[in-house]
Amino acid sequence: MVEQLNETAQRALGRENVADILTAVFALYLEQYPVQITWHGRPLDPHPLQRARQELTLGVDGVATPIRLTIIEWNFQRNGLCISVTAPAHP
Repeated sequence: MVEQLNETAQRALGRENVADILTAVFALYLEQYPVQITWHGRPLDPHPLQRARQELTLGVDGVATPIRLTIIEWNFQRNGLCISVTAPAHP
């Protein structure tokens, strides 16, 4: 449970689409690990909010193992781009 939020945090968490934004921020974490995050009693589920998704395996000079780049297009408006890079990639 989160308590003692400042005014800025309270405003941000009071927005109408805050559950969607939190879902986008934690999407890959929610998919990769056996965790559940809830907002006002509702579990955050990234799958219904994804319009498109692409995963690329990249080789990077100086990095021994390939990395996986995941790009998600969301079906809601959000400011900013959310990109996650994980290593090593699994075939």
